[in-house]
Amino acid sequence: MLLRTRQHALLYDTGAGEATRVLLPALRALDVGQLDTLLLSHHDSDHDGAAASLRDGIKVGRILAGQPQFYPGAQPCRGGQSWVWDGVRFDVLWPPPAWQGEDNAHSCVLRVATAGQALLLSGDAPLAVEQALVARYGSVLRSQWLVLGHHGSRTSSGDDWLRQVQPQMALLSAGYRNRYRHPHPQVLSRLDAAGITVWRSDHDGALALRLGSQQGELQARRAQAARYWRP
Repeated sequence: MLLRTRQHALLYDTGAGEATRVLLPALRALDVGQLDTLLLSHHDSDHDGAAASLRDGIKVGRILAGQPQFYPGAQPCRGGQSWVWDGVRFDVLWPPPAWQGEDNAHSCVLRVATAGQALLLSGDAPLAVEQALVARYGSVLRSQWLVLGHHGSRTSSGDDWLRQVQPQMALLSAGYRNRYRHPHPQVLSRLDAAGITVWRSDHDGALALRLGSQQGELQARRAQAARYWRP
């Protein structure tokens, strides 16, 4: 996910493969000449696989990572880090310092807030991490927009998490007919029961969200560029 303010850009994860195929051309098309921050949530190829080739093709100011030992020159992503770009606040909520756990549990959890809207990203953070965040932050987690953890896997997006975050909209990144069959029906059922609208990359294509002072505006690529073979 590319996060942009008026004068700054942060890329949260890179996806797999080579950045030269899709990621770098997309950044050029969006007129992104450099990244102030590359945030790599954790060491898993579908999240960081294109990191090396990305760095070869674009200037990166700093790298924050949940598992920095895997990336030369990276700084640790740690709960409590915070900065403001052009009036937009970025807060890292997880992992805590000296955290030990399996790869997914190292995922950087990032909350991005404008004056009236917030977006929450949790990488592949599992249910245990969600519970720890709920206990630590409580209502501070509330965000109108939530990127579903672990691509909609049943290992994330628990009931307590959804009740505390209280999102109005959920964004889901999953490949079309992916081999893991994400999102899980139990997760979709929880979201439906909570009245949360879901936008899916496998159904809706690329998603573009603009956060404002009162409400966010979302555009889905497949709706913008409809084709007769897309139902």
